[in-house]
Amino acid sequence: MTFSEKLDLLMSLTGTSNSALGRALSYDPSYISRVRAGKRGLPRRQPFLQPASEYFAQAIVSPIQKNAASNLMTAGQPWPDDPADAVPVIHRWLAFSPEDMSEPLDRFFQSLTAPPVTWGTLPQMETPPVLDRDPVFFFGSQGKREAVIRFLSDVCLADSARTLHLFSDEDMDWLFDDAAFSAQWSALLVRFLAAGGTIHIIHTIDRDLGEMLGALQQWIPLYLTGRIRPYYCPRLRDGICRRSLFVAPGRSALVSNSIEDKTEGMANLYTRDPRAVEAFELEFSNYLSLCRPLMDIYTPDRSQALVRRVTDFIRGQGPLFSASPIPLPLDEDVPAVDPLRQALLDHLAGGGELVEILHLPDPRAAAAGLPLPLADLLGIPETQCGPQRLRELIGSIPQRMNRLSGYRAILSENLPASVGVLARGQEEVILFSAAPPSTAFVITEPRMTSALWDYLQRAAGPSDQKQTPRRLERWLKAMDKAVKKAAKSKKRPD
Repeated sequence: MTFSEKLDLLMSLTGTSNSALGRALSYDPSYISRVRAGKRGLPRRQPFLQPASEYFAQAIVSPIQKNAASNLMTAGQPWPDDPADAVPVIHRWLAFSPEDMSEPLDRFFQSLTAPPVTWGTLPQMETPPVLDRDPVFFFGSQGKREAVIRFLSDVCLADSARTLHLFSDEDMDWLFDDAAFSAQWSALLVRFLAAGGTIHIIHTIDRDLGEMLGALQQWIPLYLTGRIRPYYCPRLRDGICRRSLFVAPGRSALVSNSIEDKTEGMANLYTRDPRAVEAFELEFSNYLSLCRPLMDIYTPDRSQALVRRVTDFIRGQGPLFSASPIPLPLDEDVPAVDPLRQALLDHLAGGGELVEILHLPDPRAAAAGLPLPLADLLGIPETQCGPQRLRELIGSIPQRMNRLSGYRAILSENLPASVGVLARGQEEVILFSAAPPSTAFVITEPRMTSALWDYLQRAAGPSDQKQTPRRLERWLKAMDKAVKKAAKSKKRPD
């Protein structure tokens, strides 16, 4: 369902006219009419989703309206009694349009397979000029860039600075409009992390979901270091008064304010005054106390914690979906993953469902062997799955379908083969790169999990289980042919 269709449905449900919604949101009725008809997209320059959500939360009052709204937005769960609690429910529903999310999600998936940042040889640092006053003001977007370079350079040169606190819901053109600055900003962050630093960042989620995924995509290479802790605030902001808050505890701070996306000419304050830095650190801490983790990031040094997390995830309630190029190892004892295997078998034995969506690799690539997903992250000695072992895994699928009640296998090319997914409903989704070096991302933010769950459901699509064994047999024959061809090629003299 598109945004315009959702808006039209809500207006029909609540008997809201174009003029009534226009007055409430300060829009011309003709503009509301065009948005409702799908002739105009979601407005970018003026708040729309938040005031619209507040309006409809107050307009849904009758039992019939509440029942219809709960069926649409809460999977049949009771509609909130307090209109304030209904606002974020409506906001999330309006903001998410699966038809518009395939491309941003594809790009986000591809970013998960990016090579991790390597420290390598870092460029020499230049000491920033000594400032003759404190605080110092920098103005506009160019001033913000100058202030950020000074802030990060100073932090990188300070032996005592080991943590950065970052938050901004201001317009981000200052960061992306200048490619040279973006490269310098990234290099300074890499230098800081290479020295053992950690970053706590609060992401803004009341942006368009595609925009938010795009912003996260920029951070993925740094996330792969395992030294960044991302958060989000579940409470919605008005989008009018905006703020940036960058703090190096005990060292320095950079803060700014703006109205909507109007940042040009605004003041950016940089200070190293101890009392001011302490106050800004407290402000960030107070805001962080209202936040939740956006995602938990697992790198090989946290393998045991990941096993516990995934095991608990599997033991939850509801159908379990798995997507990867290689089936889950259900038929053998592998010490490193035995708790996961047992949890999956217990899930099926207890009447649960397991749906495996397999994007089988090219048979020619499989003939040379494939990386075993998560092997390096879980400490499995054999990180490569040879053609014989792969044949056993793929060949066991029809037996699993017959033997394990609740097990289904779906062959689909709608998901990238480079990424693995574990999902159960819209509560939590686990993403991981399907080839080493591996990193796993456990995502709990509702809009992202809803988008990923819907994407996974559509990727599965309708499936004819009777055709699956035949398709698997054709694939195995193609792989056997590729193995024989590769063997003959090796025997030929040079």
